[in-house]
Amino acid sequence: MLDLPPCVEQAAEVYQLPVEIIQAIHTIEGGRRGQMVGPNRNGTYDMGPMQINTIWLPELAKHGISKHDVLNDTCTNIAIGAWIYRQELNKFRDYELAAAAYNAGPSNIGAGRKYARKVMSVFRRLLSRREAAREPVE
Repeated sequence: MLDLPPCVEQAAEVYQLPVEIIQAIHTIEGGRRGQMVGPNRNGTYDMGPMQINTIWLPELAKHGISKHDVLNDTCTNIAIGAWIYRQELNKFRDYELAAAAYNAGPSNIGAGRKYARKVMSVFRRLLSRREAAREPVE
């Protein structure tokens, strides 16, 4: 797994998400600070650790968040990823469908199914590790 900064826990708390879902998305996305990937089929690009799509830039600008912030501030990028995922989870009320929408957009969930299965596999593995760490040692 990729090492994530402490702000992952803060984003998880703010958006009421398991830390492991943020870790799972980050692991599958595999992005890094300053990285821009693309162009995608629709001409957009994906930015930073959580691979935030440039389609979000107009909405983020309304909140004072610039492309530079998304690309170069790891904690801002992670918080945006958590915010996007939370929005999708609120819509779909299902972790896997929310992951599909995070990847392909809410109107194109079918295209994000394979991605979502990968995210859920990592998510379950991380949850299992957390549970194993909680078990008392005899």
